Amino acid sequence: MPLEVKWYDEAHTILLGTIAKDTTWSDYHHAVDRIVYEASQLTHQVDVIFYDDVGMPPGNPLPHIRKGIAKLAQQENIATSIIAGSRGSSGFVRAIFEAIGKMFGGLPMATGSRFGGFAKTLDEAVAQIYKQRAELQHSV
Repeated sequence: MPLEVKWYDEAHTILLGTIAKDTTWSDYHHAVDRIVYEASQLTHQVDVIFYDDVGMPPGNPLPHIRKGIAKLAQQENIATSIIAGSRGSSGFVRAIFEAIGKMFGGLPMATGSRFGGFAKTLDEAVAQIYKQRAELQHSV
């Protein structure tokens, strides 16, 4: 599958979407739907990492990413979404997400749902998630 979605951990708390070289925008939308479905089957918090070492599919990414973010944000138990990998953390991808972030300014989001930013590696993304979870536990 060009955009594989699988559980990163046995506890099913982190979903990992790995973008492959031949990924299309249709694959991206199917992957987002699968992530939302998998998260909807659980009652605990789920975090999401999109891992990208190959770059985005051809074509204008704005409408596709905007639609994907909207779906993820509406799933109540998806807490944090992070983009990881050498291509996922590039300046171009960051600029797109900043532009989309401005568009989503007034959009209703599920409680606690947020974009967790960028990480250069998968390990860095996982560490960010664990750090955010620890900070959340200490603040409660």
